[in-house]
Amino acid sequence: MRRRLSPEERREELLAFGQGFFAEHPADAFTMDQIAARAGVSKGLLYNYFGGRRGFYVATVEAIAGQVSILTEPESDMAFVDALQRALERYLRWVADHGDVYRVLVQGGLGVDPQVAEIVERLRRTTVSRVTSRMRAKPTPTLALAIYGWVCFAEHACLEWLSQPGVDADAMLALLTGALAGAVGGAGLSWDEVMHA
Repeated sequence: MRRRLSPEERREELLAFGQGFFAEHPADAFTMDQIAARAGVSKGLLYNYFGGRRGFYVATVEAIAGQVSILTEPESDMAFVDALQRALERYLRWVADHGDVYRVLVQGGLGVDPQVAEIVERLRRTTVSRVTSRMRAKPTPTLALAIYGWVCFAEHACLEWLSQPGVDADAMLALLTGALAGAVGGAGLSWDEVMHA
């Protein structure tokens, strides 16, 4: 007999389903009845947790962003350059293993949904803050802008990477690290000035 799930466990289960579902189907291609049938739950249950199809989609994107945020947080107990390298390795592994889910996060599926755009933007700003707060150099507006540009580059380079099977993870890691060094240089600082903190 299946164990009765708590409301939070049930919500997490539905969000896990949502990640797989929206990775395979456009968010607006199915009705709530159809989505509920695919999930094996009542439509009322989905409405109860998410308020509708858009709410379910937005909550799913938020859950994906939460996963990415956790896995890309640099460890605080090691040199930042090493912590950043490890965070990028985890990020690239996750993108490679969850390519369709990554596309849901970065490309969206309900046109330009302001809530989804806000979730993605919040993740970008969190990443910028994490990087600049650990740098040895004082974060200037120019440096913050350069890091923001690098974050956006990394997002879209990874999207392209998913369709380029000839590029391995080591090459991608070198590309992202080199692009960050270039962004830092463009802000008038050297890699050593900012990274060895």
